[in-house]
Amino acid sequence: MTPVLRIITTVAILLIAMMAGPLAAQEASGDETTPEITAVVATGRLNVRDTPVYLLGRVVTQIDRGESYPVVGRNLEGTWAQLDVDGILGWVNARYLVAPGLQDVPFSASAAAVGIVNARVQTGRLNVRDFPHHEFGFVLTKVYNNTIWPVTGRNTDSTWAQVDVNGTSGWVNARYLLAPDLAAAPELDTDLSDLPVNARVQTGRLNVRSIPNFLGGEVVAKLWRGEVYPVLARNFDSKWAQLDIDGTAAWVRASLIQTSPDLEFAPLSAEAQAAHEIIFARVDASRLNVRARPVYPDGEILTQLSRGQVVTVLGRDANSNWIKIDYDHRGEGATGWVNGRYLYIPRRNLVTVTLYG
Repeated sequence: MTPVLRIITTVAILLIAMMAGPLAAQEASGDETTPEITAVVATGRLNVRDTPVYLLGRVVTQIDRGESYPVVGRNLEGTWAQLDVDGILGWVNARYLVAPGLQDVPFSASAAAVGIVNARVQTGRLNVRDFPHHEFGFVLTKVYNNTIWPVTGRNTDSTWAQVDVNGTSGWVNARYLLAPDLAAAPELDTDLSDLPVNARVQTGRLNVRSIPNFLGGEVVAKLWRGEVYPVLARNFDSKWAQLDIDGTAAWVRASLIQTSPDLEFAPLSAEAQAAHEIIFARVDASRLNVRARPVYPDGEILTQLSRGQVVTVLGRDANSNWIKIDYDHRGEGATGWVNGRYLYIPRRNLVTVTLYG
């Protein structure tokens, strides 16, 4: 090795040693260049928010004057500090803290609130619906002016936002929100045909019937205003809805419920169609004779019916003076004739003429 090359090599080794010495010492010291900073609250009560934005930061907790907490981050300007409040990470306005050395705290990447989208209500009272439509979505709850709620989704054109209201997920019209980052929320499927239909009771007490018919449908349960049940089916003209009531399928009058989406999205029921084709009648006499033949003097009396009793209509004579009925609804020989003037028959014109016997 020449003398010049030997000198160059020696100098290079010395330079490497000089650089490695401070780095090794810093690693051994446990990174003492970032001391822990503690902030003391300097106002009566201070909101702790999930983002460092006054208008859109949702309050996650509150802290009080004189309390102290570790500072774990700051925004770029140092106007907000991220604190560890007993395990809850949140942001507070630095003007209400005494925090010497705050500018030495590392900048927090979460200061940009990545993945957090909040919305502030900008109207006096705003409906929260179960579907993003002012007609199809029924109201789950209400939110009020200047309250802030986390956004969990949006529809395709961002005209509706899905928000979490204290654990209740629902939709609000975005025109009444301050939500500049709404487009960053996930887009959710809002196709009506893919949604289950639900019904909310709109009357004080609602009879639930075995079939979709006032006269022939036996009352099997009662529902109360505000209760919500899944819709299983509807009849052909959507005047009746079949509900799933704790595992039991039964029918209610559609005019006494509110459905979301519209009841037309529920499937048609073959059972409802069959029930519609049955004609029922109600006895309007204190005691009504059922005869073997439609003849007053000679018709053998088979049984007697009481006022209010419901029977199935099987036919009539040519003049509708006599009505043939099934008086136990089973058609197992319990048939006979009654005087038509003592029956209430809502669809009398649909009763077909039947031969005697």
